[in-house]
Amino acid sequence: MQPACTHLAWLPDADVQAFGHLTEAARRQVSALCDHFATVASAPEGKVARLQRLANETGHAFGTLRRLYYAFVAHGWRGVMDRRTAKREAERLPEKFIAYWQDLCGGNQRKCRPQWRELQRRWAAGHEIPGYGTWRDWWRATRNDAPPRDATFVPPLPKGWTYANLMRPEYRPTKFSLVATRQGLVAASEYRPKLLSTRVGLQVGMRIVFDDVELDTKVNVLGWTSRPVRPISLGAQCVFSASRFNHAVRPVLVKHDGTKDKIKDIEMRFFTASTLINYGYHPDGAVLMVEHGTAAISEAMERVIFDHTGGRVRVDRSGLNGKHQLPHLFEGESRGNPRFKATLESLHNLMHNELAALPGQVGNGRDNCPEHLAGFEKQNLFWAQVMAELPPQYAAQLRPEGLSWAAFRRLSDTILRLIDERTDHELEGWAECGHLAQEIQLFAGAPWMPMSQVAALPPEQRAAVLAVAGRPGATRTVRLSPAQVYRRAAPGLARLPLSTLPSLLGEIGRREVDVKDDQTIQFDDITMGPGTFEFVGELHDLSGAVRVLRPGEKFLAYHSPFDLETLALCDAKGRFAGFVKANPRGSRADLESMTERYKTISRVTAKLADPLRRAGAKAMREKIADAEHNAAVLAAATKGQRPSGLRARPGVKTTPDDLAAATRGRPNPAAQAPTADDLAAMLRPRAK
Repeated sequence: MQPACTHLAWLPDADVQAFGHLTEAARRQVSALCDHFATVASAPEGKVARLQRLANETGHAFGTLRRLYYAFVAHGWRGVMDRRTAKREAERLPEKFIAYWQDLCGGNQRKCRPQWRELQRRWAAGHEIPGYGTWRDWWRATRNDAPPRDATFVPPLPKGWTYANLMRPEYRPTKFSLVATRQGLVAASEYRPKLLSTRVGLQVGMRIVFDDVELDTKVNVLGWTSRPVRPISLGAQCVFSASRFNHAVRPVLVKHDGTKDKIKDIEMRFFTASTLINYGYHPDGAVLMVEHGTAAISEAMERVIFDHTGGRVRVDRSGLNGKHQLPHLFEGESRGNPRFKATLESLHNLMHNELAALPGQVGNGRDNCPEHLAGFEKQNLFWAQVMAELPPQYAAQLRPEGLSWAAFRRLSDTILRLIDERTDHELEGWAECGHLAQEIQLFAGAPWMPMSQVAALPPEQRAAVLAVAGRPGATRTVRLSPAQVYRRAAPGLARLPLSTLPSLLGEIGRREVDVKDDQTIQFDDITMGPGTFEFVGELHDLSGAVRVLRPGEKFLAYHSPFDLETLALCDAKGRFAGFVKANPRGSRADLESMTERYKTISRVTAKLADPLRRAGAKAMREKIADAEHNAAVLAAATKGQRPSGLRARPGVKTTPDDLAAATRGRPNPAAQAPTADDLAAMLRPRAK
């Protein structure tokens, strides 16, 4: 029989939370009885007859239903509860006390047990505890007796105040509230729901994340410092492809005041300009996602990027966490939100793992720092000092404990490239984005061939290969690597022209340079590296033309700390002129490198000698013409007989036609041809 009342109409709004604390079985039992009892009073056959019929339908004893019905009339749904359930409900601690206990736990920065002891002290001292009052009030209410007046009397704790009971899930503070009170809202955000997002719907170059990371290894940078230092890597990652397509690294030097010299504004400008000029962004628009710390884009540069891209590229900065805290706490230090660039932060963890095989590891924190690191640094410092005292040819043969900067660059670049080419990943949304490829294996043990390569085969071969595809296990689906996804779309990206470089960089970091007499540009900058930087005076302009610079020419130069091999030049008014390439010292053992450098120097030398060749060729042509003219005149004067004292060139005979051709176009300065007397005078021996 279905009850005629509305379900839960008998449950007051104030009791919804308490009713929800019952077990599922208790809720079903109480709901069924209360639904029936709510119709008894209005039954046409009368209460007793209705209860008798309910007893027959439900199998309950009539006396039990009658007792429960009148308990329902007197106490509502609570009167219907099983006595064991009612007892547990009565033993539940008051809500006001639960809130008080949870707030008390937040007052200790480490543990809850000391706050439980503080609760006992407050209770014994007569403090008013929410939900109970003072211990004297509680004594009167529970014992119907006056509380003892003995000053040494220690009142008992109310039932349920044991530490084990107070730390049950329904009473203890949540992890979020404890961490928020003890550390702050930023740390507590780990224990709240996350804002999930997906790369599905994006395209390559639409979202580019910038961030820096200090690597967990120490390398030698002799010339800068004799102590090994940690490198810092700056990267740009495409969110859609997960490819860290642009990256740069430099050492983290320690300043005189002990602070670390990390990424500066001019370096971030260079890196951002490199990303937009060399790699590009999606033609429909892009968002550059940066933080507020070191890897930040200034508002001035943001305006320049907006103007040069027609508003298609904008900058999005992460929110600042830490400043806003709970009302009773001071403001925290402002810092960026790491989840804003979660894709790149997770990649940093993979980078640390893959680079952990290099020597000089410092560990992923103070607690995990290798114990031998101090001895490593001491031994490495000894060899660095020895190398500084030796001649270069001998110092280069020593092998210190740590990696040299050049060796680290080679190894780290290789490892980062392998990370970008990985296919054994589980990146979010990969299949939904279509980042998959089909491969075919012609026979067991043969290398797998991409279907894209099969499509490029001639029709006959393609048909033969596809015939194998029906064999079980001959095909498979593989994930594309992040680099493959990025490379596939890279040709279609929009790029800023190189002429925008001065606008992107501004006046910060540029220097005035001039071309030396040896056709080079030279300057020193200890912040970039030890020694003198030298560049070949061969300017590559925007049109692709190359010209040799003249000694004394002056330029405004931009030198990127991430590309020490290139120097960008502007004229005195800030207009982009082009770039020149470095002229570094090469090892004589590296024949290929030395050959390339020799070709560059030979090309510059040839261009320098071009004006000299042109002038020399003209003079040589005049000398040859004069000699032929003189020979023709002599031959004509002697009628084919050479004067004594003149030697004829072997195998050379002069004909009248040769003489005419040799003298044609070169008129004699005299008004008329020379006479026989003139020729005789010319040939007559001079008096001594």
